[in-house]
Amino acid sequence: MRDLTSFELEYVSSCARFAREVMAPSVKHWDEKNAFPLEIHQAAAQRGIPYAGFPRDLGGKGLSHLALVTAGLEMASVCAPMTFTLAFDHGSLRPVMIAGSPEQRKRWVKDLIAEGGHGAWCMTEPESSGSNLLAIHTKATRTNGGWRIDGHKCMVGMGTVAQVFFVLADAWDGDRRLGPTVFAVPRDAGVVVSENPPKIGFRCLPTPEVRFPGVAVGNDAVIGGVGSGLPVLLDSLDYMRLGGGVVILGLTRGALHDVAPWLDEREIYGGQRLGDTSHVQIVVGRLLARLAAAEALLFQAAADLDDGKPVSHLLSALKLVASDLAIDATSEIAQLWGWRGIHEDYPATKRLRDARQTSIYEGTSEIQAMNLFRRWASAARSGSGE
Repeated sequence: MRDLTSFELEYVSSCARFAREVMAPSVKHWDEKNAFPLEIHQAAAQRGIPYAGFPRDLGGKGLSHLALVTAGLEMASVCAPMTFTLAFDHGSLRPVMIAGSPEQRKRWVKDLIAEGGHGAWCMTEPESSGSNLLAIHTKATRTNGGWRIDGHKCMVGMGTVAQVFFVLADAWDGDRRLGPTVFAVPRDAGVVVSENPPKIGFRCLPTPEVRFPGVAVGNDAVIGGVGSGLPVLLDSLDYMRLGGGVVILGLTRGALHDVAPWLDEREIYGGQRLGDTSHVQIVVGRLLARLAAAEALLFQAAADLDDGKPVSHLLSALKLVASDLAIDATSEIAQLWGWRGIHEDYPATKRLRDARQTSIYEGTSEIQAMNLFRRWASAARSGSGE
């Protein structure tokens, strides 16, 4: 695996300083406010932090995935949800990056970045399981001038601040079904967006309901062709799991960092320090081993992405092991804090709440396990031994 360039290392250092100086003092504030951290984004923009992974000709810095992963871990160890909002557009604009026309890339990537805007992926629907995304109730009907979109999506990341929504809809031409299709729908086309709902964790990442009440769009709104929504969806989900892995492992790093001074300070029976007990050393040591293994998987996936190699299986594994680890680690660490582990004035409680959400978003842990099983079973049947 290659070393980062001097330019990439400076970006990583800038992100780490930003996390310490700007993000850390306001973590509790934005969690309690349950709102998009606008001031944090404004400060990050002044330091050139957002959109860094996009190509230079589209307004980004052209950074490698290795650099983005390294910087993301630094920031997510301070606040995983805040970091997720800062990096979210790398995933939400993925449909245009992989399947958009040059004109669509200019409008929905280059111009959006120049304006400091955001995109949102509309996949999950309240009428069907979030893990069965192809059970689509949202309908796109062909009209003389383009399409009419009717539907209702929920848990739309960055939805309250997005200027464009990438909508997975079932396309129809009269009575003829054309299949799953992705549409770029501007917010000002008549999209109705709710407020950010209360959640157990990741509260500063807005996830509203979004309705499309007969919204009209032109033929230029189709991303990747009519009926070709499935590959765009699957690629986007894979790619978003890289960012998910970063923030989940950063969260675990942060929880371990938080508790380290406490293990040295806390005296128990006979004046013994908590960190000197074999039980605590074994618990933390096992967590550290799992974290090291998961981070190795993360960096391998990032390097393979940079090399253009297929990474779907790695990213499913990453999402699964990272979220399982985060839930286990934050639970064990809350226990080590004692009563402070369930008191909102101490960091363990928020870490625990944030971690619990990670096994559900961007494909549940069960879905990731099934993805890995299917790949393994297919290889076994074919005799490839992969």
